[in-house]
Amino acid sequence: MRALATSLLVGIACVTLAALPALADGTIAWSEYSYTADGFAISAPHLPVGKKLVAPTDVGPVTSQIYSVDLGSDNAFMFSSTHYDQGLVSSRAADALEGAKNGAVANVHGTLVSQQHISIDGNPGYEIVITASNYHVRERIYVVGDYLYQLLAIAPVGAPLPKDADKFLGSFRLLGKP
Repeated sequence: MRALATSLLVGIACVTLAALPALADGTIAWSEYSYTADGFAISAPHLPVGKKLVAPTDVGPVTSQIYSVDLGSDNAFMFSSTHYDQGLVSSRAADALEGAKNGAVANVHGTLVSQQHISIDGNPGYEIVITASNYHVRERIYVVGDYLYQLLAIAPVGAPLPKDADKFLGSFRLLGKP
């Protein structure tokens, strides 16, 4: 039975890898994935895996959609979309950005290495770099209306960030009002 399960898993993995669109040079073709309900699109080398997370906050429970793209070798891209009650974030965008930045550092028990102000379509954001005991992260955080978006490129400490981190982080675009 165990051999059958192992064979099935290996078979599924082979079929999954074979299904990824490869270019002539052997690299994987990226696709854009649209999340119209959350008002954005992003590109990745394969379909992101998503889950819903409800977290307690000072303003009550908040629901986030969290997605990940496993790149192997403990590298990953992640992104999330969190919708807040009307006006809660947009009226205090600077506070929301600071809170998200501080929360990102605290959640991994890390150190903030750098931060810079960025924007997307006139909406404020931060790009931050965090180092923790096992991983380092480059993250972009945006406040757009009542949404908080977070995009991360993650790699083990001592290893470079995924080679396409710039491509991933730069592919995020807004689709209009969610």
